[in-house]
Amino acid sequence: MTVLNARIQYLLMADMNYIAARLLLLSGNPFAGIPKSAEAIELLMKLIIMLEAKISRNEELEEKDLQRYGHKLLKLLKKLREISPIAFDATWDDYLSELQDTYAKRYPDKWGKDMKLTTDVDRLDATFSFLRTQAVVMFPEEEREQAGIFGEPVMASFNTAMVEHIQRNGGSPPLKALSVRNKCIDQFKPPWEQQRTIKRILSSCLGTQVYQCTKF
Repeated sequence: MTVLNARIQYLLMADMNYIAARLLLLSGNPFAGIPKSAEAIELLMKLIIMLEAKISRNEELEEKDLQRYGHKLLKLLKKLREISPIAFDATWDDYLSELQDTYAKRYPDKWGKDMKLTTDVDRLDATFSFLRTQAVVMFPEEEREQAGIFGEPVMASFNTAMVEHIQRNGGSPPLKALSVRNKCIDQFKPPWEQQRTIKRILSSCLGTQVYQCTKF
């Protein structure tokens, strides 16, 4: 795997897990949807750490370098606070703690009354879209255009025949699944088309955007 593929593949896996998480949460299945949400967020956070190492030290991190974080979202958040100018407020701790706890209890033998289950897809949309945009603007210039296209290169394979086949079977093509009830849909445009969004990300904290996206 080349370095280019490593970065794009982390982003692609995050996109696909995010789509799966949205569909599961919108269908009222938090037992599967929350762990998928956690996986999508984890991949983006690790990607940002990978990109920051390239920007600040010209260091190419490999998968083994990221394994130290495991699936610990709060540990990843601590690292992001160390390397990012973004002031991640306490709402991040609350949400990521919830995801981390449910992920750790994702197998039935660990289910119990103390599990925190939520089908709040708005929270997932705002968190994922924010981190994704943050990651894309950090990509090397020659990779940024591809990174800015959601689900690339998988999306390119969904031709008309495939989309019609999915719909005949009662399913939703990924881009439709992305847009259903998504207040943050505008955040998934290539970020070079959203200069105001980029400036906002680089100069201010997320604050209440964890719960509701602002349309620019």
